[in-house]
Amino acid sequence: MSSIPYRPEIDGLRAIAIIPVILFHLNKELLPGGYIGVDVFFVISGFLITSLILNECKQGVFRFSNFWLRRIRRILPALITMVLTTLIVGKIILYAPDINNLGRQGIASLLSFANISHWLMAGNYWGHTAESSPLLHTWSLSVEEQFYLCFPLLLVIIFNHYYKWITLIFLVLSLFSLILFFYGSQTHPTATFYLLPTRAWELGTGAFLAILSSKKILQFHKIPVLAAVGLITVLISYFFIGGEEGISPLLIIPVFGTALIITFARGADNIINWILSASPVVYVGKISYSLYLWHWPTLVLSKQLFLKNNTATNNLSILAVIFILAVIFIIAVLSYNFIEVPTRRNTKVAPYILSILLVAVAISGMMKFWDFSEDTSFYNITEWDGNLYNVNPIKEWPESIKKRMKGIKVNNSDDIDINVFSTGGIKKLYGAKTPEVMVLGDSHALMWGRILDEIVKEFEISISFYAADGT
Repeated sequence: MSSIPYRPEIDGLRAIAIIPVILFHLNKELLPGGYIGVDVFFVISGFLITSLILNECKQGVFRFSNFWLRRIRRILPALITMVLTTLIVGKIILYAPDINNLGRQGIASLLSFANISHWLMAGNYWGHTAESSPLLHTWSLSVEEQFYLCFPLLLVIIFNHYYKWITLIFLVLSLFSLILFFYGSQTHPTATFYLLPTRAWELGTGAFLAILSSKKILQFHKIPVLAAVGLITVLISYFFIGGEEGISPLLIIPVFGTALIITFARGADNIINWILSASPVVYVGKISYSLYLWHWPTLVLSKQLFLKNNTATNNLSILAVIFILAVIFIIAVLSYNFIEVPTRRNTKVAPYILSILLVAVAISGMMKFWDFSEDTSFYNITEWDGNLYNVNPIKEWPESIKKRMKGIKVNNSDDIDINVFSTGGIKKLYGAKTPEVMVLGDSHALMWGRILDEIVKEFEISISFYAADGT
């Protein structure tokens, strides 16, 4: 098998990418742009994969089957283990309605369309639904896996038939993806965040660097000061490029900085090379894949466990945070040493991996379709009193709402005697000319209407309800 020279500073760069991602997911305020570490990973992946394929093509030993089998051995064993563990722990910790969704996430993660699934189902990466999805982070793995599936075909065709134009072709393709990214970040930020066509320019940046290196166009060790510029650029980006409004066009800055590091951090006399090649930094980079795999489900499921035990997750003690980080690191070390390393170069293990993959998909499917409804037979029937306080003139609920309200007793004004009357679309307490309390909102306000009504009557306080469902 052909290989490319090992560059420890690239493993060090992986460490510089994974640590901000973990800190960002732990608390966004710690590092507002920590999510940019994923973009750094994309550039690294594009560079290494392209370098490997070009090297094998030049030697005449490239085989698609060998390439994809290497990807299977590299990616799937740890991924399958993480997904199965998350499914088991999630079944124990999560509430019943969330278990079916976890099964759907498992299928998408294992079959490499998690980015599409999360785009369609979870939506905004910064939204509540996404934040409570234990396998959300696999979206980026799916982007890379889709890239690994398509990119070798394109690269080999161009190498064999249009080699003299290869630099220009990949420059144009990357620029086209970048234009899509700029346009989409303003018009369709969620799709732009998750999907390969608008992420390809980041992987393409790494691929373009590999092509320049292969054709000896770039001298990788001539201007080491640019490596320092690149590292400073990436580090500053973690602090000053936020993402709350979607995906920022400013991501081009850390991507360019990553390209500078890859290009110019080579050489023993290079201080950036010395920093990134330090043994502790390199080791974190080596286990970065396992760190990425395990950190997010550990954080999400820990929060769910704390919630089940009535612990405020936004006020965790420093000791709790340190404990969670230690657990993530220990699991990552075990995953790297006992799963990643043994399977990466074992050419006989692929059939077993694919067999276990099918089992994992089947288990995910069972969790997606199995009825995990909670047994609520010993509770009083759920009642909805929102209609008593609803000023929405639409009286008939759509069928979708009726299905969700199945099994819930809906109380209307003729069912219960309450001290409110309706005038001009506004419901007021009898005798209240100027209300001391006003309730303004949608169905969430209606949900609390009966409780608020009882409280204000107890304290003899006047109240008005300006609440409507479906708004």
